[in-house]
Order: sequence, then structure tokens, then C-alpha cells
Amino acid sequence: MKRVIIGTAGHIDHGKTTLIKALTGRDTDRLPEEKQRGITIDLGFSYFELPDGTKAGIVDVPGHEKFIRNMLAGASGIDLVLLVIAADEGVMPQTKEHLHILELLGIKHGIVVITKIDMVEKDWLELVEEEIKEYLQGTFLEKAAIVEVSAVNGIGIEELKRVIMEEYQRVEGKNLERHFRLPIDRVFSVHGYGTVVTGTLISGKIRIGDEVGIYPKGYITKIRNLEVHDENVSEAVAGQRVAINLSSLKVDDLKRGMVVAPVDMNISTDMIDCKIIILDDSPFTVKNNQRIRLYIGSSEVMARASLINSDEIKQGNSGFCRLKLEEDVACERMDRFIIRSYSPLYTLGGGLVINPYPQKKKNTTGYENELKMLENATDREFLKYVLIASGKPLSTAELSRLCSLYAEEIKAIVTVMEKDEEIVSGEGYYVDTGVLDKFGSVIINVLRDFHASYPLKNGISKEELYSRFFKNIDRNGFDMMINILKRKDIIRGDNFLFLPDFKKNISNDDRKVMEKILSELNSCNFTPPSIDKLTSNMDMVEYMLEEGILIKIDDDIYITKETENQLKNVLSSLFVQKNEITVAEYRDALGISRKYALAYLEYFDKIRMTRRIGDVRILIRGEKT
Repeated sequence: MKRVIIGTAGHIDHGKTTLIKALTGRDTDRLPEEKQRGITIDLGFSYFELPDGTKAGIVDVPGHEKFIRNMLAGASGIDLVLLVIAADEGVMPQTKEHLHILELLGIKHGIVVITKIDMVEKDWLELVEEEIKEYLQGTFLEKAAIVEVSAVNGIGIEELKRVIMEEYQRVEGKNLERHFRLPIDRVFSVHGYGTVVTGTLISGKIRIGDEVGIYPKGYITKIRNLEVHDENVSEAVAGQRVAINLSSLKVDDLKRGMVVAPVDMNISTDMIDCKIIILDDSPFTVKNNQRIRLYIGSSEVMARASLINSDEIKQGNSGFCRLKLEEDVACERMDRFIIRSYSPLYTLGGGLVINPYPQKKKNTTGYENELKMLENATDREFLKYVLIASGKPLSTAELSRLCSLYAEEIKAIVTVMEKDEEIVSGEGYYVDTGVLDKFGSVIINVLRDFHASYPLKNGISKEELYSRFFKNIDRNGFDMMINILKRKDIIRGDNFLFLPDFKKNISNDDRKVMEKILSELNSCNFTPPSIDKLTSNMDMVEYMLEEGILIKIDDDIYITKETENQLKNVLSSLFVQKNEITVAEYRDALGISRKYALAYLEYFDKIRMTRRIGDVRILIRGEKT
């Protein structure tokens, strides 16, 4: 069954709240101040039954210009609007402003309700209706039904319900297959239950017991209870007004503007790239670096407009813009929003979120073209753009956040993309095939330079390759690309990479250095000097280590393979005489200091020739000769 949220709009004192009471039998003004002053200040909520028995949620919004921020908090979830215009006043300033807002938010369905018809003559009513039709030319309500009512005596109320039912059937249902999202518009506490939030579920489904996130704060909580239209339910679906009883959170932790969404989506940002549209009758233009008010979902934040390839967007025009927010908001790609001037308060226009997590840098014409393309991109096209723009592998969680898609939605898309060979996956990461090819090309260039600079090394280690050239990539993502890189022009060793045609090249000068090192070490009687005293050519030392010509005992002691064999022979001869030896015994047998004897024994422990037990060493089985 399709669920639709109905909302009111219109000038103050045109009878919106009275109309809702006539439809539902309930007064949506709940605040003492509202009842005292006789005007709606904050959002009101109710429901009523349509002729087919469907319960339709209805949102009452304040009409006074001072409470536009409250109106905006409720308008974002509306599917079908009742534009209320009083017969005795006709089109008024807030009628116009509310209509602008509804159009900017992309609302497509509505009914014009002329109220207070009992207060005017028939001729006057005809003039008002003509004025309304003329004003609505070119708007989404141009062909909307116009219903005349008197909420006081009930005239036209049943007819209005019938027309609502007809328009209700034309409204496209919300997407139940996407992830759930509920912008919070009220937070309060109920004795015996705890913290309760309300809002319009704009997509997906939620159930009692679900673990949910509260963004932009990132709180994790569980749904203890759900209520729809004053009834407890086990499940709520998109298009319903929902009250959620949350566990483990206090009222002070939450506020209007936060969003309930799946755990780990992390829909929180302080910068968005967007398209903004300035109203024809806006009192101001929007200039580069101008401070404005942003209304998105049920939140209001201050932002600074950084225009792209423009210094100013004039009335009746549109342009691309980066909004730098003064506090985090929870929003997603393709969300619509309203912008108002900082002071004095006027509605300037609205816009569409194109990229809620843009790269830190922006250019001019090139980037503007990217945004034009992304404005109408499908989920798959946007995901591909994100992978290419990132230039690296991204995990499911990262893609979920950057693409405003839940994990299951991501998996469905990447499965098809992988089949079409657009991406490659591995170890929980996804990478664009073009990015992977570029990665391989960079490595080849690195290896060419590395082999030329270090002809004695087997190749570059993965650790050095990562730390010197790919630190911008998550280490796990880097390892994933290395593991899935299938190129014949790159050879992988145990822990290093090299080109297939590479061969170590020892020059005559290098060979002389090597011979000098070997000569010095073989003549030192088991007490070699530190390696830096023998040579400054550490590349040669690394080469000799890799080839097994040198043995590294510790950071200070290097010996030749010949010396290692001699040390092993002395040790083995001691174990022929006894089953365990001390450091002192090995020292005396070699005629060296304790420092060297201890270092050699620790080396033999490391290569598992000996094992230390207390103050003695024993020979590991199989090594005794």
C-alpha cells in the first residue's frame, strides 16, 4: 500500500490549522503560546482516513514569516500539498514564499484550497479564484484542482477529501527498497519510555529492534518501539509519519535536524557541491564567499557560498557552488534544499546536492563540466565517478558514505560493474580498472628509476614502494591492488617487485669494494669492526646480504659466510663435549669479549641452531655433529 504525506502551506491566518481540524477532528496546535496567540508557531501533525480507508499523515506548518525555519523543517517530507488561500485576502506574501519553497523542494502534487468562503460574497470569491489561477500560471499548481471550503460550517470538506484521494493516487510511492532515512523534527521524552523522536520516513523501512545511527553525531542506538498514527507497530515504511522510541540516548543528546539512518553509513559532511537556483523575485543575488542560511531536511545551518566559475548568481539564474558549512549536517546526494539570506531574512532560492563529499580542491571550467554530468548521473554512474576521482581502492563502507548508498545497494551495483569489467574487487575493496592500470604504469616507471639508481638491489620492497609513492592510499587498499595486479611487465618476489628484464649489475668499482670488505672481515679474528668503518657504500652491503655473502649478526656486527661457518664449527665442537654451554665457555673457546660471544649466541638462537634455557644454551636436535 502506498503511503503519502500531505502538508499545508500558505499565509498566516488563512485557516490551515482550522482546515486540518475539519479534516481530522484534531487540533494540531499543541503549544500553550499557539493557543494563547491563535497562530501556529511550530509544526503540527495529525492524520485522517481517505475514502478508501487509507490513513494519510498530514503536516501543519506555520504561516508567519518569522517561523519559516519551522515551516521548512516540515516541508521536506511532503508529497502532496494543500496550498491554503483565504477567500477574504487572496494571494499574500507568505502564499508566494511558501509556493516558491514547495517548487524548489521538488514537490509535484498539490491542491489549492480556498478557505473562509462563508466570509465573502460570490462575486468576490470568483475574483479571488481568477487571481489565484493567474498567479499559479507556470507553477507546478497551474493545473491543480481548486476546492472552496468553509472549515467552520463544513462546506466543501467532503469534496476536498474526494479530491485529495484522486491526487493521492497520482503521487508516486516512496522507494521502500532503498536504505531508510528519517529527518528528526521533534524530540521529547515520554514517562516510562524515555526518548522519542518523530519525523517523516522518506525512504526504506524500519523495524523494532533495528540498530540505527543518528547523524551527524554518529550515535548508535536501537529502536525500542514504533508508533504510526497513534498506534504501536512492528514496522514503519517510507511515506509514514513515525514516532521512534530510542534506547540509550537522552533528550539533550538529540535535536531537530539530525537524521536516523543505517549504522555505518556515516552521512555527515561539512561541505557540499551543489547547484543553486535564485528566485526571480529574490531581493538579493548570491555572491562569491557570501554567508547564507542553508535548510536541508529538517536542519538549519550557516554556510558560505564558494561559487564555481562565477562571481555572482543573479535573480532567475542558476549556478554551481560549493557550500562550506559552519557545522556538520546529515545529507545525501540529490537532496533538495532552500537558501535564505543571513540578515535580513529572505528566501533567496534553493538547490540540489550533487556531491555531498567533494574533493578538497575545485577548479573552474573542468570541474563545472563534471558537476553538470553528475547532476543527472545514475547511482552506477556516480559510483564509477567516485572510484575514478578517488584514484584508489575504496571499501564498501567508504563507497556507502561517498555515494549515499547502503551496503546492500553498493553490492548490487558493483556486482554488475565487475561483470562488465569496469571494476575489480578484492579483500573487501573495489577499484576502477583504469585506476588499476594507471597504478601498474606508475609502478613500472618507479621500477625503471629504481633499477637505474640501485643496480645492486633485487628490487623495491612493498614497504618502500608504499611509503615513498602511495601514502595517499589506505595500506590495505594498496596491498589489495598489489595482490590483484596481473601484469607480465612486473615481477613480484617474496616482498619486493622488479622488472622482468632486470639483472644486477656489479661494476668493477663495486667489486673492489666487496673484495675489500671481505678481506677486512676475514682478518679480524671474530671481532669485526662496525660496517660503517669499512665502507660508506651501503648498497653494496645490502647486495652482499641479499646474496648471502655477508651475515648480519646485529646492527653493529656483520660477518662473512666463511666466518659464520667457523663460528658454527667451534660451537658444535663444544656440544660434542657437553650438552649445554655458557656464554663464558663460548667466549673462551673463541678468545673474544663477552659482547661478541653473546651476540653470536643470540644469532644462533634466532636461526634456531641453539635454544637459551636460563643462563645456558642447548643444541637444538638435528644440529649436533
